Amino acid sequence: MQNGVLTFQGTLQELQNKYKKTVIRFKTKLALKKFQKMAAVISSAQTDAEWICLNSEDGDETLKALVPFLGEISNISVQRESLENIFLKM
Repeated sequence: MQNGVLTFQGTLQELQNKYKKTVIRFKTKLALKKFQKMAAVISSAQTDAEWICLNSEDGDETLKALVPFLGEISNISVQRESLENIFLKM
């Protein structure tokens, strides 16, 4: 509810599915530009010499696109948008 008006009606799972933003971080020696145009990637950054951070609209699709590179990446972490962040956006 926002300003007395319902902004969403549904289950928590439906709410999370509506906000699918995911952050994927990993270590690689590959160039950042290999990952910038991957499926669902909305922004990317190289945080230091070997760490890359991808912001994705659909983490599952981006992870599928990373499969061919699995032999050249390590320390993968995947973080979905938290319910707290979703509620703050509403």
